[in-house]
Amino acid sequence: MKRLVIILGMRSGSSLTAHISQSMGAYLGEADELMGAALGNPDGHYENMEAVAVNNRILHFCGREWYSLEAPMPDYKDFKIIKEMENIKAVVCRLLEKSDMAVIKDPRICLLLPLWDRALKELEVEVRYIWVFRNPLEIMESLRKRDGYSSRHGLLLWIHYNLSVLKYLQGKDYLLINYKDILEQSQALEKLSKLFNCRFDDTLQQKLKRIIKRGYCHSDYSYEDVRNTQNELLSDLYGALLKNQESEADVLEWENRYKTAAANAEEDFMDYEVLENIRCLEGKEIVIYGAGNYGKRAAEMLQKLNYHKFDFCDRDFHKHGTNFMGGSVFSIAEIEKKKNLLIIIAIENKEWKKEIEQTLACIEDAEHLSFFALELLYKYSIVDLETLRSKVSALGEWYNELGLRANHVKCACSSPVWVYQNGKVGSSTIVKSLQNAGVENAHIHRFFFKRDIVGELILGEEETEFLKNSNVFTLHNSEYTELLKNEVKGRKIITMVREPIAVDLSTVFQWIGSGTADRFFAQRIKEGKDFQQIVFELMVKIQNRQFEWFEDELKELCGVDIYSYPFDKEKGYTVISANEVEILLLKVEKFSELTNVIRDFTGNSHLELLNDNVGKNKEYAHLYQDMKENIKLSKEYVEHYYNHHPYIEHFYTEEEQKEFLSKWKGKILNNA
Repeated sequence: MKRLVIILGMRSGSSLTAHISQSMGAYLGEADELMGAALGNPDGHYENMEAVAVNNRILHFCGREWYSLEAPMPDYKDFKIIKEMENIKAVVCRLLEKSDMAVIKDPRICLLLPLWDRALKELEVEVRYIWVFRNPLEIMESLRKRDGYSSRHGLLLWIHYNLSVLKYLQGKDYLLINYKDILEQSQALEKLSKLFNCRFDDTLQQKLKRIIKRGYCHSDYSYEDVRNTQNELLSDLYGALLKNQESEADVLEWENRYKTAAANAEEDFMDYEVLENIRCLEGKEIVIYGAGNYGKRAAEMLQKLNYHKFDFCDRDFHKHGTNFMGGSVFSIAEIEKKKNLLIIIAIENKEWKKEIEQTLACIEDAEHLSFFALELLYKYSIVDLETLRSKVSALGEWYNELGLRANHVKCACSSPVWVYQNGKVGSSTIVKSLQNAGVENAHIHRFFFKRDIVGELILGEEETEFLKNSNVFTLHNSEYTELLKNEVKGRKIITMVREPIAVDLSTVFQWIGSGTADRFFAQRIKEGKDFQQIVFELMVKIQNRQFEWFEDELKELCGVDIYSYPFDKEKGYTVISANEVEILLLKVEKFSELTNVIRDFTGNSHLELLNDNVGKNKEYAHLYQDMKENIKLSKEYVEHYYNHHPYIEHFYTEEEQKEFLSKWKGKILNNA
């Protein structure tokens, strides 16, 4: 039977082990199929690039990265996961077509072993495992040097990866190897040769001497050093591996201890507190993470806010020890020694920012402030209102908005499916899912703009007359209206409804994020109102906007009054065919149950719902989350929606309404 050997480990010598296995006759793939050398692996990673791509996609589908501290939880019924499991089988089959002994090495497999096991069970192949472990302090140093990771992050990752492997391999046959034994060219090499059916003769040993370099180990720590960290779980797990006693471990108990430790390494952002009261910055040792363009901008804003004492941290070791914008640039190791830290994360690249946020979350006695929140603080507190109200910039923004609207209309006229809705109702998820399934569609919020709050926010409430005269979409040009009414015939429209308070809050933050509401907020900050009060004021201003959309837009366009049609509250959708238009109206809270409904409506059996545009991926994610927890709503505002509101009652069951009300009841001012 053909054999597949999977090498497990993370920064533990798994690349060297893969190189050794190749020298012993195992097949890893062609040279152009393997990941090449890099600063952290000068002799190559020996990772099949296609397998790495598959594993990355699976992690992303699970909302994880290789550096995440939470375990991925794949849904084995998910079409995307099923497809990637087929890709795993395809990668393995291609390797075994060229050799009876193949090797795959990718650290991410440590986190995805149950999924790989499911995929490989369908193949006629013998699967063996090599588990390479290494002193956790050496891996911590390696991650710090290569990726700029904090000490605690590196140690938690060591536990996470090795505990994931131990949990899966318990009761299975595997070869456990200490990295130091490989470097010392001990019996570990002979054990490997037996696994690969290779004679351990002088020729092989000479070849291995050329491959194995003592210089691969850049630090040398003992078990006693690990014990001195006072991290009991770390010491217990490493000690068990050293003594080959890992099979006797209480994995469930260790897993619970790890989850507790990982939960304590969550981000602590001060975005909300600082916007409510800038004096929260006082007494903090401020460090800007990122000594680049964003770091420079952060420093300039701090100086204008009258905070002149700050330093920097950066993952680029060439910058360490230099001066930048009046502050010193430190390494992550130096930053970890500081107390009462406030770290401002000034990173432009979104992927890097996520990674840096994770590693900074592991630093004890440190709080964080996003660049986005600092920029809001600067705009709302320092920038002169006249600058924000500049007629030239406001008009430029307004005409740009009109141009975007025109492009949306143009796009709609050439698309068979319209995702046409108020906004902040999960439309990006539908659009992305349709695109991924090959369904051409247009993403539209408005054609007519009868109540143009966006224009009012951009130009100011006093510009009502100018808005009315300059907005071609509200002039109701008969030719434009007739064109649209003719274009909609024969189209399929997907529209949505969502719990209204969540829509109002989400809409306000969309405008905060885009800068649309800058003038509105700055003016009221100057009047002495606090950030939370202004958010609520704007929520009140747009109350009912979602429900009015159905009359202002959908009814205006195709003559369909959705409130005159029954809606299945239990199933969460209805299909309306009228006036040569088909409309699928969905309830966002039921999305996960409606994949087949959308497939049937669009005639595409391959469609899978891909969550997109979720709040946690936004620049304002931390501020938004804190606002959801701290927002104070008036009793009148909440009761407007949850005291026999006809539109709410049209879409939602009594049970759903009670559930929504209980969620917001604790936010009512009278109960605060």
